[in-house]
Amino acid sequence: MSLDEIPNQIKVSLGRRGFDPINPKQCSKCGNPNQSRLKLLEKIEQDKVTHEKGEKRTIDYKIQCLNCQNIFYIRLQHLIHYQDDEEKRVTTKVNILDENKNDLGWLGNY
Repeated sequence: MSLDEIPNQIKVSLGRRGFDPINPKQCSKCGNPNQSRLKLLEKIEQDKVTHEKGEKRTIDYKIQCLNCQNIFYIRLQHLIHYQDDEEKRVTTKVNILDENKNDLGWLGNY
């Protein structure tokens, strides 16, 4: 269990202008991007949800910023769509949540 499980770069939609890369590993309160000042407290894997065309796996990473003591979550939702018996397409949505797990918004995809 480490912050290395979270991608270093995700793509944020800029509307008609394409996508912009950002680093999701930063404090949601003070903006601290220094990974040595972010502490991973817990990794929470939720039950897998399966449907006829694929599945969804959700993982929440509980993180504390050592600069401002803010606790927040980074949520990765892996959406797996089966196209044929063997082929699959994976999209991962990245959201930021506050200490009470209130969704603060969608950051982007990877």
